[in-house]
Amino acid sequence: MHNRYKDKVQFLAVYVREAHPSDGWASPGNEKVGIAFLQPRTLAERIGVAQKCSAALEINMPLLVDDVNDRVGHAYSGMPDRLYIIDRAGKVAYQGGRGPFGFKPGEMEQAVAMLLLDQESTTPLPQGRLPALQNSQAWKRLPATNDESAMLPAWARMLAGVMPKTTARMIELDAMHRTGTRLDAKLRAMMRWSAADENQCAAGRAFAERDLRDAGMSDSELHAFTSGGVRTRSAREGAALAFARKMMRAAHAVTDAEVKFLNDQFGEKQLVAMVALLAHASFQDRMLLALDAPAEKSPPLLAKFARPKRTDKKSLDKKSLDKTSLDKKSLDKKSLDKKSLDKKSLDKKSLDKKALDKKAKSQASSGPVVALPPRATTRPPGGVSVVDPQWRALGVMDLRSKMDAQKSRPPRIRVPTNDELRKAVPGEHRMAKGSKVVWSQVCYGYQPALTDAWFSSVSTFREEAKLDRVLQTSMFWVVTRALQCFY
Repeated sequence: MHNRYKDKVQFLAVYVREAHPSDGWASPGNEKVGIAFLQPRTLAERIGVAQKCSAALEINMPLLVDDVNDRVGHAYSGMPDRLYIIDRAGKVAYQGGRGPFGFKPGEMEQAVAMLLLDQESTTPLPQGRLPALQNSQAWKRLPATNDESAMLPAWARMLAGVMPKTTARMIELDAMHRTGTRLDAKLRAMMRWSAADENQCAAGRAFAERDLRDAGMSDSELHAFTSGGVRTRSAREGAALAFARKMMRAAHAVTDAEVKFLNDQFGEKQLVAMVALLAHASFQDRMLLALDAPAEKSPPLLAKFARPKRTDKKSLDKKSLDKTSLDKKSLDKKSLDKKSLDKKSLDKKSLDKKALDKKAKSQASSGPVVALPPRATTRPPGGVSVVDPQWRALGVMDLRSKMDAQKSRPPRIRVPTNDELRKAVPGEHRMAKGSKVVWSQVCYGYQPALTDAWFSSVSTFREEAKLDRVLQTSMFWVVTRALQCFY
């Protein structure tokens, strides 16, 4: 029950007076398995017994210890054991019977489920800059999935109403970067936290802190790490965390030597996984900041959403093709004649216009260059003029020279061959035919699943958002220029 509801319910266990001490009502069953303790007389003694109890039973929730005066045990009539649910208002929402016969976890779980449903319908959810749907409403908007019981993070509830398909793909992408064995779980979460901290994104830090706890980091270790009071365990770990911060702060300044060290320490596959993780962190943190999403320590959602079915070309019926195809013999000759262009009917003015255009182009190619009038500088009220003298100073030949220099640089990581690329992806994959795009070769060659998930998110967004192509490309240019990225 704790594993199922720990993201929504805070579980606490309270160790009270020993029910069957060896100097009291001793239990033969306990003695057979080596459980024999005197009734503790001091708080220190009781804590010692509680620690042994926690270790023996592998209790994975916080275990509190009642004082020797049994204040909590008496207040809740908790001897020998009892289950309670306290709601957010601090009131008892469920009281189980006294154990052992009244100890009924199944009954308690039903009460937990009902209470959560009531709270979802009545409790306002944290809001950002976009209205967030209730959890059940958001799930209804998303594509069908195998599990609709988990609590969606605020950012997903904000976007599910307007871009449900894109939201589903981003949930899957997020889960891939927070789970799996591509990177060590603790290092992966530490890198994600470092990136979010560099981006000053509280929501990103919260997700990473949740992953650090899931990876086994204790409260004291987490506090030491997030407060900067802990040194990394090794030079390779320190390099990875420094790389994460530098990729957020000034990716253009990352050096060949820094990448080579990481490649030597972690290998090509893990290095590409790191870069993909940080690319996702950069994108996600900016999305979270733009939405002003609240900080939530939500776990990754492992839901798999339905995808549009693709038509299998091999399964198409030949008769269906024949029926829908155009029959050349059935085409009406008169219809063709009517729709076809009659050379004799071309307007003389149209021909003259084409001749004039041709003449104008010829003159333009050989004539003097005429300076265009300066662009209007009038801007709407509140508009901001961005002055970029470094960019304005570059001419076409300067850009071409810089691009040629960039293309001639040796790559920082070995580029997989097309044969290796074909082996890394399924036979029907579009990359199975190979690629001439170097970064596609690298990403698909070393981390095909992560790369596929990224492209799926991007392509789904383009289809669903339907942004103006000029606006989209202009925004891409602004971001690229701001990052000083040659791409």
